[in-house]
Amino acid sequence: MAWVEAHTNVRVAYLPRVISSREAMVEKIGDPQRQSALARALYVPGEVVIDDQFWDPTDTRTISFLVHELVHHAQQYRGVAYACNNTKEWEAYRLQNLWLAERGLPPVVDDSWIAQMARCDSSPFFGS
Repeated sequence: MAWVEAHTNVRVAYLPRVISSREAMVEKIGDPQRQSALARALYVPGEVVIDDQFWDPTDTRTISFLVHELVHHAQQYRGVAYACNNTKEWEAYRLQNLWLAERGLPPVVDDSWIAQMARCDSSPFFGS
């Protein structure tokens, strides 16, 4: 969390609860037809849920998905009104990619994908 706080300039009051469970992912996503059903991790206020079939705490790339969700946790403390949920993704993916780059790994997604994802009229994960 310290890395995320340093890169978002946000201090968080508490760490989120982290759950590794596919069942919890499905429960939080709801409709399995939504694109978010493809997600490997998600953030709901105060909680990070990671698909236990995907999670490997020894794999740096997998850990980057936790970093991404911790960015969303920090965003909760920022006190900024976002135009839509998608706009939060720009920062989360950019910092996930930076975290990977600092460890000599390629980005999880490219900048054009991030730009598309962050548009309010785009709903690849959040449904309409």
